[in-house]
Amino acid sequence: MSRSLAQLATAVACLLVTPTMVAAQSTIAGDVRDVSGGMLPGVTVEAASDALIEKVRSAITDRSGTYRIADLRPGLYTVTFSLPGFSTVRQERVALRAEFTATVNAELKVGPLEETVIVSGAAIGVDVQNAAQVTRLDREVLDSVPTGQNIWEMAELIPSINMFNAAGQNAGTVGGSGGATQTYMSVRGMTAAQNVVMVDGMTVSGLEANGSVQGYFNQDMTQEVSYQTSGSTADRSGGGVTVNMIPRDGGNRPSGNFRVNYRPGQWLGDNFTQRLRDMGMVYSGGLEYLSDVTVSQGGPVKRNRLWFFASYHQFNTSNIVPDTLLDDGTQGADAQAIQQPMARLTYQVTDRHKVAGYVEFTNKTRSHDMGAQMDPETASTRWTSPNYSTGNFKYSAVLTNKLLLEGGYSFNREYRNVEAQEGVLKQRGTPEWFASASRTLQTGGAARSTAPGLTLDQDWPARDNVQASLAYVTGSHNFKAGFQYQWGRFYHSTDANADLTQRYANVTRVNTEWVFSNPVDVIVGNLPVASVDRLNRDVGIYAMDSWRMKRLTLNYGLRWENVNAQNDAYDVPGGRFTPARSIPTVKNVPNWSDWAPRFSMAYDLFGNGKTAVKYSLNRYNAAAATSLAFSFNTLTLTTRTLPWTDVNGDLIAQGSPTVNADGTYTPCVGYPSAACEIDMAALRSTNGTWFGTPADATPYSGYPRGWTVESNLEVQHQLLPRLTVTAGWVSSDDYNLRKTINKYRQQGDYTPMTIFNPMDGTPITVYSIKDAATRARLAQSQANVEYLEANRSTPYHLFSLEFQARPYAGAQVFGGFVSSRGDSINCGTSRSDLVVNPNDERFCDTTAYDRPWSNDFRIGASLPLKWNVRLGLTYRNNDEGALTTTYAIVPGTDATATRYPDGAPNSTRKVAGRPAPPCPTQDGCVPGALVLPNFILPTGATSLTVTLTPPGTVRRERLQQFDFKLSKTVRYRGMTLGPTLDVYNAFNSDKIFNYQSGNYATTAGTYLVPNTILLGRVVGLGLLVRW
Repeated sequence: MSRSLAQLATAVACLLVTPTMVAAQSTIAGDVRDVSGGMLPGVTVEAASDALIEKVRSAITDRSGTYRIADLRPGLYTVTFSLPGFSTVRQERVALRAEFTATVNAELKVGPLEETVIVSGAAIGVDVQNAAQVTRLDREVLDSVPTGQNIWEMAELIPSINMFNAAGQNAGTVGGSGGATQTYMSVRGMTAAQNVVMVDGMTVSGLEANGSVQGYFNQDMTQEVSYQTSGSTADRSGGGVTVNMIPRDGGNRPSGNFRVNYRPGQWLGDNFTQRLRDMGMVYSGGLEYLSDVTVSQGGPVKRNRLWFFASYHQFNTSNIVPDTLLDDGTQGADAQAIQQPMARLTYQVTDRHKVAGYVEFTNKTRSHDMGAQMDPETASTRWTSPNYSTGNFKYSAVLTNKLLLEGGYSFNREYRNVEAQEGVLKQRGTPEWFASASRTLQTGGAARSTAPGLTLDQDWPARDNVQASLAYVTGSHNFKAGFQYQWGRFYHSTDANADLTQRYANVTRVNTEWVFSNPVDVIVGNLPVASVDRLNRDVGIYAMDSWRMKRLTLNYGLRWENVNAQNDAYDVPGGRFTPARSIPTVKNVPNWSDWAPRFSMAYDLFGNGKTAVKYSLNRYNAAAATSLAFSFNTLTLTTRTLPWTDVNGDLIAQGSPTVNADGTYTPCVGYPSAACEIDMAALRSTNGTWFGTPADATPYSGYPRGWTVESNLEVQHQLLPRLTVTAGWVSSDDYNLRKTINKYRQQGDYTPMTIFNPMDGTPITVYSIKDAATRARLAQSQANVEYLEANRSTPYHLFSLEFQARPYAGAQVFGGFVSSRGDSINCGTSRSDLVVNPNDERFCDTTAYDRPWSNDFRIGASLPLKWNVRLGLTYRNNDEGALTTTYAIVPGTDATATRYPDGAPNSTRKVAGRPAPPCPTQDGCVPGALVLPNFILPTGATSLTVTLTPPGTVRRERLQQFDFKLSKTVRYRGMTLGPTLDVYNAFNSDKIFNYQSGNYATTAGTYLVPNTILLGRVVGLGLLVRW
């Protein structure tokens, strides 16, 4: 047994015989005193609620007069205090939220009479015992506030959470239009992989991208969703957003609901404004339709013993993709559909033992995944989902009033197939297969036709989780410990026509078809590829305590983590450019064992529960699952760019390597010729290894796990009885950051040259490889070394000011302002045996530049009006991130290359649609000279890309979006009917999200031409029926 497994076995054994448990969902705690102010021990405290299938949970105050009732479900509670010889005190309608400790104190008088104290409205506004920052969205908010019904669109309501799409760009949605396409949550500079998604406190996070990609959830199964955005305790690994969905159990009374929402494309606002046309945009996107239907039913199978809840959700949408034309001239659309049946059972086995579980299946389809300028009928892809599901089984036991046990199993499956349109993928090796390669531009623009690129994938991630915990709870201490043990498997495969993508210098649109001309090169892949990465274990073992000392509460814990992954042995057949390959099992990629201490404190500043000062100092280990194993898996997709000369002019890249008798490949002979139009010399490295074979890949050499240290200072104050404000400051930095450098690089390998910024004419120094021999040395296989770089740093700072208010009965208003800035310092190398590429040193320290902070403001509200009408509204004013402008320069020595202007007619060769590069002679520019003469690029590269402005100094357009929702309640024959009117992007903003190109030197005039804009005003109708 390995050392890590032995440590795990020991810890699990200890867990089974010592008091330990995962953090409870919600807690009621407080002090009980007599009228003289003395603390009363031995008081029986009972918390009763319809949210509990066991109806009542109880505790007894300790010798200091304090009590704590943990692991409660959100809902309305009646808290009763009783002690012989004293009057009974009952506090009613205590509204307990998820992930919250409500302080409920009592004063008992001597006497036999019962005294009732009624507490109505919200729960206690300030949590004076926990430092974690949690935003809770209850069923009322989820139903009344205008937002999409999924965990990422709901997260847009929370000021400190940023949203990104798969390309890493800030993303926002309108009217639920992104409900079938995930965006990713990020908080405090953390990656999406640091997020944790739970149902009923049990992890159901995905495996793909180290957990960045999550499942789709039927939000009708939840009664409340909490988003924890800071201060994670030792029972959770990730330091990002923790989403906990508290499920609906059914209850003792049969109840259900039906909801339908429909948003027709005919009601869509036209925000394709003149300014967008002036910027070169020709087509805008749109919405054909959106429908969202859910039916749910819950209730008792046996009262107070067995409850059920079941729901079916169907979501359909079709988004028009800008600048994608069908053969009949209409714009292409991407139709997506999600069907989700789910069921949950809750069984109270005895008064002290309960089991519960759910399972949800998702059938997700996508008709045309594509971007602007792609041919919808040939270049788009379609998605299917062979197995998309989540579920859990959970056991809970109240062994005594102080000892709580919890454990169970949960899983996540996200199998996804990305396929070509019907008839597009041809049979491998046939003439049609060679002739049907994807076609696209070499630089700039997004035009693509004939077939998808090297993107026809099968991705089948599966993750399983077992966790257990036990807690010993007293009034002053809440000692907890437990473990999570996760494992998983990720199968990948990729295929494509012709095993390559053909790239051209020019493209024109004839009617609705893209016509490419002037072939330049091909991007070849080592297809077909298939592999399996396996997560053997992701283990977390923790112990933690919450120690309350009068007004001060200390929360401290320690977590030990071990992550172990491997590449499974696998065989794949040979393809056009790569022979058959086999790999053995490669273990310990990685095998990391690390500690993660957590500490926080909360201080009740004035002792009245209205002001809390909170501080936390935590270490979070970098997210890890199978991504590292995948990056070193030698049977995954790799590409190489090769010159192509279309000798016979048929626009088909012809020629394949010669297959030798021993199964090895050698380049085709006679380039350029009709039988060998691709220059394959670069497929064999200088040391003889062939492209795409295991010998060509860099092996994993091992290095420690990265980690983050974060400190958080927060002041939370109940400014008014119904208004709470919170101010916070976060500072963090990352450690054990890695860097990759070519180990064959030497001092003197580069020659400096000066070019001039095409935006303002300032000189820029770029570096050419010295000569052909140096280029060949740098192109050797297994050249890259990845190591820990001591000089690398990523400091991050954030200030926030948030509020929550309940201005009158039934009303909620929440929101805040967040200002943040993240930097990157990655200059040079700390290793004397390595030399950096001098082209990578430009803007390597972002702290040296005057970069603005990112400022966001968001507000949401749910406001009951007269005549049973409710108004829900949201407003977002968000910074949308940096706009990076680059300059891709192609070296040349002939008359067609780009030259600086010299004033003579036709002497300036420049990119069409772009101004001629300025030529400030005072800085050394020579009119008529080549912009980049005699420049030697690395093997496979066709241009040098230079960043023109310091990162973060040029910002994208801000998002300013206002949405509102009107609903009315009508009672009819025992049912509650709620018709709704939804208006999203009410002011019809034309905010630009993406551009066709940020490359100044792109062809076809695509530089900063808008590509994707915010969807126009969306108007919809809905109906919510409850019974």
